[in-house]
Amino acid sequence: MPPWSTYLNRADGVLGFLAVVGVLLYVGLLPRQHPDAAAVYALTPLEAQEIATQFLARHGYATDDLAAEAELRRSPDGLLDSLQAALGRPATVQVLQTEAREVLPAYYWQVRFHGPDAPSVRPGPEGERTDRFRILLTLSGRVWAFYNEMPPSEPEASAPEERLQRVDREALQVLWSGEEGRQPPLEAGLDALSDTLLARLLFFDVRAPSRGDALERPPPGEPDRTERGRRGRRPLSRAEAEALARFHLERLLPRAALLRADSVWMPAERGSRLARVRFVSTEPVYGQHRRVEVGVSAGGALQALDVRFNTPSRGVEPAEAIVAGVTRVSLYLIFVVALLVVFFRRLVQRLIDVRAALVDGGVLGVLFVIGAAMNLGVAPIGVQASERWIILIGTLVMLCIVAGLVVLLTFLLSGAADSVARAVWPEKLLTASLLRQGTVRNGYVGASLLRGLAVAGGLLGVMTLVLAVMPHATLRLEQGAMLPSTWLRPMVGLAAFHGVTLYATLLLLLLGGATFFYRVTGQRATGMIGLVALVAAPLHLSPALLGPLSYEWGASALFGALIAWTFWRYDLLTCFVGVFLAMLFWRLSEGWLMAGSPVGVDVVLAGLLAAGIGLAGVVGLIHSRRGADVAEYTPSYIRELTRQERMQRELEIAHQVQQSFLPHRMPRVEGVEVAAMCRAAQDVGGDYYDFCDLGDGRLAVAVGDVSGKGIQAAFYMTLTKGFLQTLCRSQTSPADVLRRLNALFYENVPRGIFISMIYGVLDVHARTFTFARAGHNPVIRTRSTSQVPDLVRPAGMALGLAAGARFDTSIEETTLHLRPGDVLVLYTDGFSEAANPAREQYGDARLARTVADLGGQPAEAVLQGIARDVERFMGTAGPHDDMTMVVLKLVDPGGEQGVDRAAGRAGASRTPEASAT
Repeated sequence: MPPWSTYLNRADGVLGFLAVVGVLLYVGLLPRQHPDAAAVYALTPLEAQEIATQFLARHGYATDDLAAEAELRRSPDGLLDSLQAALGRPATVQVLQTEAREVLPAYYWQVRFHGPDAPSVRPGPEGERTDRFRILLTLSGRVWAFYNEMPPSEPEASAPEERLQRVDREALQVLWSGEEGRQPPLEAGLDALSDTLLARLLFFDVRAPSRGDALERPPPGEPDRTERGRRGRRPLSRAEAEALARFHLERLLPRAALLRADSVWMPAERGSRLARVRFVSTEPVYGQHRRVEVGVSAGGALQALDVRFNTPSRGVEPAEAIVAGVTRVSLYLIFVVALLVVFFRRLVQRLIDVRAALVDGGVLGVLFVIGAAMNLGVAPIGVQASERWIILIGTLVMLCIVAGLVVLLTFLLSGAADSVARAVWPEKLLTASLLRQGTVRNGYVGASLLRGLAVAGGLLGVMTLVLAVMPHATLRLEQGAMLPSTWLRPMVGLAAFHGVTLYATLLLLLLGGATFFYRVTGQRATGMIGLVALVAAPLHLSPALLGPLSYEWGASALFGALIAWTFWRYDLLTCFVGVFLAMLFWRLSEGWLMAGSPVGVDVVLAGLLAAGIGLAGVVGLIHSRRGADVAEYTPSYIRELTRQERMQRELEIAHQVQQSFLPHRMPRVEGVEVAAMCRAAQDVGGDYYDFCDLGDGRLAVAVGDVSGKGIQAAFYMTLTKGFLQTLCRSQTSPADVLRRLNALFYENVPRGIFISMIYGVLDVHARTFTFARAGHNPVIRTRSTSQVPDLVRPAGMALGLAAGARFDTSIEETTLHLRPGDVLVLYTDGFSEAANPAREQYGDARLARTVADLGGQPAEAVLQGIARDVERFMGTAGPHDDMTMVVLKLVDPGGEQGVDRAAGRAGASRTPEASAT
């Protein structure tokens, strides 16, 4: 069986077939649906600059000291949107492929002329203020708009006046070719006057009659005398201004006959030597109305030609755009804020994979820097070298600050989203985790990369079909320049920025949103996909932005549903690769739709990128490694959680074992009530109590406290229990039991470990309690005839501190004579050293008074009363040490008290859990 069959199945074959179909639809149908297919690079930028330069020279404008830039642009005044809305998108493509594109230049060349000190940056739709001239050409190179601007910083104050003194004799000849009467013959009148004198003699006066006075020829020899010129000034009427404007209009714009003069006025800043004439359409061209403003000087020279298309677009209305924008921003903010809250909560719980988040943040930060660097402009040409360095350093500092913010935000979002998703479907993050480790050559990653390629082809086909079934939906394309020119290639910047924005979106939408929806819907895929589609509608996920808003949201919802299905069916890596390549190729589609487009190189580069991804996938399948050969990534916090869970299980087992070593039932000895409790400060502890029925009315009692707490203390407690159970039956004296126990303990435990213990024997018939104390707390005795408690402290050192004679001689044995109603309390220091929030200890004296106060009650009531009083004293501080206590109360078996107590003991058969609270 081939290795790839382990990772790919028959369903992947169906996906591959659909991908091929999708690519064929994309290549075959998109040219009939996308307006960019109507554009063609019939000119090169240099040819466009040459045409614009020749146009300016013909109209008397010098460009020797000006720099020129040319670029192909799209859709002035929303013309593309208007055409699509009026004709439908396929019809718009067909119209723009005919001669109509000369009248409706939805795609055009813009040539900018600026001074040598102008910064080389990309202008907006209206150009930069540093432009001196801006000329718009049709795709074939025909001038259809001319903007003549002087920057405010222009040093030559006379330059505006010189522009108004230009004379177009051909325009004047056409203007006066039909005049008769006092005006001299055309050739004789104009040839005898210089351009300078004509510019001075002619002026506009829209209130003048349709024909003004004849030009008075100055005497020979002094043609430029000012006085003679002023006496012969010639006003140009409104009709003559219209005629001059129409002269230029008919030579520049096709179908000029469909334009009529609407108004004439003189801009205030130009005095009476400049007129502007507005023309409007008499009938629309393919539903589009033109409004043309022509600026002419009194000498007939063209000053400006401004063409506007004023048919309103029926794409996304302004109100709808505001609603869509507010909704989109609000959803992103909700996702971001929710994930940030999750991040900090899980950070406190130590549930964040810091390593993975750092890798994601670093990669996206680098991609952002690359994308931003691709689109950086250069410093102004005229500035000094020192200023250039200042500009460069300032730009780099700002770039680093923004990149740092991108890294930080990615770290926060990735950490939260990864933590949330890994708790629900960790298999979706397997290949992404392998990539973070640099493990590429394996079957899991290889299969995901190949599936991502297939998903990209399918998404391209789906979006092309969406355009085909909705021909009247407006495909909203970016106005202005085509793909931005960068110092490397546009594809590099596009890929970098798409990678950053797409990964961030997938973190929010899939790892955050889809995971939440999956849990909310009870882990039903259909519910999750539907909710993701609903949320994705206003997020602009679709690579094709459509209008009106309902189309746009519908396409985005469909795209979101496909993304969610891909994530549910496969994993995050497949989803990212598929959507990334689909968006990249869609954005670069102008490179193969437009004949001769320089972006075709970027399409080839994108194809090589896709081929590289496919090759990496194939290599991963061929060199597939499974099982032990693939180091599956486990986040550090999950390893820590696993370790903690294992320790918790071990502690639970230790607790159960320890409880099993405590007495399961309270001993039943006639004439005595017994109550006991053992509460560990942790899951397991080192305190210990035990009973040994020696027969003949004798009961051995032991209470011990191993140094330390936790599992180690519990282990030594268990060891001590085994020793004591053996010794208590072979030794009659409590002191001898402790001496022998110390010898065994000292031999078997390391130095530094010790046990304090009280061991005694209660003889009910003799009514005595004989005991020895090995460094333990005293025994509290209260007499039935007295309210004054006794604290009995025989000498003795703790077990394990010393061996031989030193320990044996330190142990002292004491015998207490008892009467019915007397109470004995054996306890560990967890009771006497219990502290309140003010760090005050409960103390042996207070404990003894409490025992005395409760001495008239049964043993169980005494025990519970002491426990309640100690708990009230500790308050919120809680216990800091193990707490163990044994209460013995001597009763008269024959009296009323004895009968009641015997009946109580007959029903008191408790497990260690019941006595250990």
